[in-house]
Amino acid sequence: MEDKMQAFMQELLHGKKYVRLSLDQLRAFNSYLANAGFSISRMEAIKTAGARTGRRLDYDILVLPEHEEGWSIFADPDRSRAQVVDIVDQAVREGGTFEFLVWAEKPSG
Repeated sequence: MEDKMQAFMQELLHGKKYVRLSLDQLRAFNSYLANAGFSISRMEAIKTAGARTGRRLDYDILVLPEHEEGWSIFADPDRSRAQVVDIVDQAVREGGTFEFLVWAEKPSG
């Protein structure tokens, strides 16, 4: 699993700048990112099976400096991890199959 997490990190830093993850992969990679001092700066959720398929804006993350609350969460990798855990828990309760596009950065400061 560590090799997979490192491959995702390489893709973020040196490849497409985002990774496409299943719900289970997101759980693991979210912790890996936070442990490395990274936070999720953008996340798009797509429900691929079950009721209400398609893009799910209610599970998205978009960090912008002018949105103080989101920015303060992004600035703390542990808070970012907790935010993603909350989103994943909501998706699990809803049921169905999800994919997530994830961008991550190391907060400056």
